Amino acid sequence: MGLITSNFKKSIIDDMLSSIQTNTAYYYAFAASPNEWTGNTVPAETSDDYSVNFYNNWTMLFGKKLTNTDIFPIARRIDWTSNTVYAKYNNTSTTLSNSNFYVITAPTETGGYHHIYKCIDNANGAVSTEKPDLIQSSSFTKSDGYTWRYLCSISDKIYSRFATDNYIPIYANSQISESAYDYSGIDIINIQDAGSGYTVFHQGTVTGVVNSTMIQISNSAGSSLNYYSNSAVYFYANSHSSQLANVTSSASNGSGIYITLSTSVNTSAVIPATTSYYIGPRVVFNTDGIEQPLARATVNANTYAISSIQIVDAGYGITRANVSILTSAYALATTNTATAANVSCIPPPPGGHGSNPVNELGIKGISINFKFANGESNTIPTNIKYNKIGIIKSPYNVTANGTKSATAYTSNTFNGLIDAAPGTAVTFTVSDTITGANSGAKALVAFSNTTILKLVGDKQFVNGEVIYDTSNNQTTITVNAASTSDIYTKDLYPLYVQNIDTTERSNTQIESFRIIIQV
Repeated sequence: MGLITSNFKKSIIDDMLSSIQTNTAYYYAFAASPNEWTGNTVPAETSDDYSVNFYNNWTMLFGKKLTNTDIFPIARRIDWTSNTVYAKYNNTSTTLSNSNFYVITAPTETGGYHHIYKCIDNANGAVSTEKPDLIQSSSFTKSDGYTWRYLCSISDKIYSRFATDNYIPIYANSQISESAYDYSGIDIINIQDAGSGYTVFHQGTVTGVVNSTMIQISNSAGSSLNYYSNSAVYFYANSHSSQLANVTSSASNGSGIYITLSTSVNTSAVIPATTSYYIGPRVVFNTDGIEQPLARATVNANTYAISSIQIVDAGYGITRANVSILTSAYALATTNTATAANVSCIPPPPGGHGSNPVNELGIKGISINFKFANGESNTIPTNIKYNKIGIIKSPYNVTANGTKSATAYTSNTFNGLIDAAPGTAVTFTVSDTITGANSGAKALVAFSNTTILKLVGDKQFVNGEVIYDTSNNQTTITVNAASTSDIYTKDLYPLYVQNIDTTERSNTQIESFRIIIQV
């Protein structure tokens, strides 16, 4: 069996929202079944065709159109909590979608925003003690050693409507999405094995500048021919920009020791007796990036192992990356114990961190929030009960004779009840079955008093015919011809159905529902 990816799940949701926005499909939340459950327990919904299709359609009382603001993609809810270890993002991990590699932080003010951050580095599995808090396009590191990347924010209003104990709604920050590609580089290099035999390194101050590719270094440096070839030099000073270049060769003469660089450096920022430098092992990247990243490695002076790797330039346009650290040619020629360090780097997802947070966080489904408010301007019934809700797609109008119309139903609400009046002052029991003596039509009582009768079920009752209930209470019926249901339900296939606590409607209340659908 194949794998359903997050991209496919997102595509389904995107298509759904797009069809709503463009009016190419219409989704309605509905209420059905005017019954009360026996006992205090709501039964589980069954999956047989009768329960899912026929019964929900037959007893569909009313419905309301959903808008694109009623539906949001959801991801797992992972609240940031101090003294917790979070997993670092790793695009090669087979368990990434189930790991806690991101967090959501609560607003700092009432009605503020919930912010989502991805963990880029977890300080070698340390606990997180500082809450991520910066809103910027690039990654940042807190004092606890954790490196985070801001992805997006969720308003408290939307969060309150769609979040649950287990899920959070997600939508992109357009500014971050638009700039993500420019920051789609390498943030962190991980050292799995520090290696050994990295004996060629040196730190000092620039002595002189011959030209942009030849620099004179301290006389305390190694003077052997090509001692520093295959290395990299990092120039830095507090008042000047840092620069990194590869060393192709090195040599000494009576005037001093010189290194030759593979590329030109900005000599205005390399100042004798002022600019510091560090010569260390060369960090080599193999990526698909538009701009390649740059990094510098430092060496432990006691163990000759790699002690740290610092990103100098993250690069951009990277979705695939490998990294290695070279051992200098001189070290290889003079030692038999050198072992290469084992290092790795994690590229961002396609488009960069924050370009598509729905995919990046591992979409789990959708959250649908809707409400039935009073009588919805007298377009849906009140003073009735229901114990089922669900979702249908693109119902059709019904004709005067009860057949399917050729046109889709597009109004904001629909009413599925038959409004009638009993010929005599008889009151039927809600949810009891009514049968038409002539038509044979059957329906359930949704509301009844001595003058009003509301039915749901078959629509073929004959005006003036005798009707009777299961106790054989009888009366004639006068059917309001204008209220034979708004939609055609015989060929509807509900997309979602759910049993709920029996709910009694009134013209002074609002019923609000939150549905979580996992995909």
